[in-house]
Amino acid sequence: MEPMTLSSDVLEEVFGPTHIVVLHEDDYTRAIATVDTRQAILELSMVWFLEGGVREYKAAHKRVMNHESMGKVFKSEGLAFWRHAHEVFRFTLPDNFSRLFGSSAPATIVDVTILVGPDKTPYARILETYTPVLKKWQTTSEQPDDIVRKKIEQFDAILENVT
Repeated sequence: MEPMTLSSDVLEEVFGPTHIVVLHEDDYTRAIATVDTRQAILELSMVWFLEGGVREYKAAHKRVMNHESMGKVFKSEGLAFWRHAHEVFRFTLPDNFSRLFGSSAPATIVDVTILVGPDKTPYARILETYTPVLKKWQTTSEQPDDIVRKKIEQFDAILENVT
């Protein structure tokens, strides 16, 4: 498995410069929006940081928690990383997502684990939700399973508090 580009880098290739807006965070979770220079939301992601990876890569994690891009942090620290997609699908999103994307069309959702370093230590599990205009990833299933639906509901509840 070769090191891969993270989604924020792919978004920059397609849409130009982006930055991260943190919508919610605590010690091991974070809800973020990746926005372009016009402040259009390109991606909404729910990140669950995994204890072993956080412990193993403390310095990098501290930078990530300081709102730096995960991929850029790993690259600058000389750390190889992989984006392992478990599932990719198109899904009609709850109203809170649609409102933030400005579209009710089905969006692409990718369930991934980020693996870091020579031992491919699991660092984070991410539910990535992409703007309906981005069709970069092919779908492998039509509907999310019950676990992913539960994650979407949790994320939707967090988005209720975003203005």
